[in-house]
Amino acid sequence: MSLGTGTGDAAAGDHAHVQWHDLLTMLPSATTELSLAGQTLSAEVALASAGGLLATDLGVAVDFGTDAPQAAPGNYTHRTAAIDFGSGGMPGWASDWLNQCCGKVYRLTLPRAARLG
Repeated sequence: MSLGTGTGDAAAGDHAHVQWHDLLTMLPSATTELSLAGQTLSAEVALASAGGLLATDLGVAVDFGTDAPQAAPGNYTHRTAAIDFGSGGMPGWASDWLNQCCGKVYRLTLPRAARLG
């Protein structure tokens, strides 16, 4: 067996390799989880335990739904329970066809001295 640097040669035990790149420095991050195994760098998005995002095979996605930790989709509507204005009602207030509260706000105009109180 011959020692050397050719295709059919065995490398000597004290041989060295050229460093092709600088050493990798991994900084702490609140949004990504990084790991390094040999020459393999892996990164994953850190998902908050409160929810809202999902890690899927296609990437990060918004977790849509109606549960507390989920994001509401754009076409989400609330239940249509009637608005209760109480037994005496509120003058000038009503609910519209979308069951939204609508009406007039009356402003009481006081002299400047009374407003500064």
